[in-house]
Amino acid sequence: MNQSRRQLLLAGLASLAMAVGQARADVLAGFETGADLQRWSAQGKITVQRTDGPPGPKQVEPNGPAGSAARIDTAGNSGLFIKAGQLPPDLSDFDTLRFWVHRDPEAAAPSTIEVRFYEADGAAWFWRAVVLDQPGWTEVAVPFKWTRWSPTRIPRWEKVNRLGIYFRDAADLLVDSFSLADDPPPNAAD
Repeated sequence: MNQSRRQLLLAGLASLAMAVGQARADVLAGFETGADLQRWSAQGKITVQRTDGPPGPKQVEPNGPAGSAARIDTAGNSGLFIKAGQLPPDLSDFDTLRFWVHRDPEAAAPSTIEVRFYEADGAAWFWRAVVLDQPGWTEVAVPFKWTRWSPTRIPRWEKVNRLGIYFRDAADLLVDSFSLADDPPPNAAD
């Protein structure tokens, strides 16, 4: 093999190794414009409005919460769902949903939400319960491998077309910076 081919091959392998070790993230909603909020629908006794959020933690910029957020006020048994067609067509390309939640320090009781991923027909879904009990901004990460299945049948990630946050009980909080991530394996090259 001549020298130029060897250099080209080594450069290609180096760039492949770098790509494997890097995380990929697709932002779903940052609520910086009213158009972001229009991509979602509310169901049940819930009020959702776009508002200015408090500053996010400095160490998470630029991926953390910033600017506007969605304020949610609910008595429970309600949800906020991204409309069909707003997610990437195949979620099997990702492994984690990340978003930020802000609770006021005076918030009385913890709130429990369910993060749900629905197939198009709504008959099957993945879900994960998350207890929100910390004041201030908190990142919520939902690894897909930690989700449960609906009781009807086993859903498939490539068929999921909607995402929902279901509130089991009362909550008054902000949400921001929803993104889908494809994190590198823990032992991948840096």
